[in-house]
Amino acid sequence: MPWGPNGPSPEEAWLARTPISPEERQAFQATVNDMETRVRAELGLSPDAELDTRARAAVARAALSRALQKLGYLLVRRKRIGPPFNSPLRATIT
Repeated sequence: MPWGPNGPSPEEAWLARTPISPEERQAFQATVNDMETRVRAELGLSPDAELDTRARAAVARAALSRALQKLGYLLVRRKRIGPPFNSPLRATIT
């Protein structure tokens, strides 16, 4: 169990969640549609252009990610990871 012996199982945590409301669902769909339009514009694609499977998936991933971030459902943290200059392996790499 990821939560320890006293915590909820993944199934219990899923069943205890608060489902989204119809208003939240509509707001999310509208935000995804807006983000998809923006991504297509950034890529220089027409809003009505027929895309192949790979391009459609790339646009959808970007739109979903941006919508989740905009609505506060997804937080992306980035931390710079520097090269391991003091690593004992450095001598064998160079």
